[in-house]
Amino acid sequence: MTTYLIVSVVVYFVLASFASAAAKQRNALFWSDILAPVAVVVFWVILTFLGYGEQSLGNLIEIPMALFIMVGLFYVRLYFLDKRDANYQYNSYTVLGAALVAVLALRSFMPLLEQ
Repeated sequence: MTTYLIVSVVVYFVLASFASAAAKQRNALFWSDILAPVAVVVFWVILTFLGYGEQSLGNLIEIPMALFIMVGLFYVRLYFLDKRDANYQYNSYTVLGAALVAVLALRSFMPLLEQ
């Protein structure tokens, strides 16, 4: 499981590297962007540990799905939200919050998606 988590996070960083470079160039890269994949995985683990949602090993697919959603939200923030509103840090926190809500939704509705 540890290897699975590490590989998922590494794939996230590879996919997000282009956006990270562009954000760094604009001085719009914050701790919430860098630690977002870790926060998403830790939040998923906490929800799973607390018994929220369906409990099975088949739900391990939620981790890459959540990280993929986070990558998409990171690109949306960088290329749409940041162009509309110059408050980069607020946009970063908003995207992190949206990713955590997506994890909560995945834990809630994944049994319905699998049918």
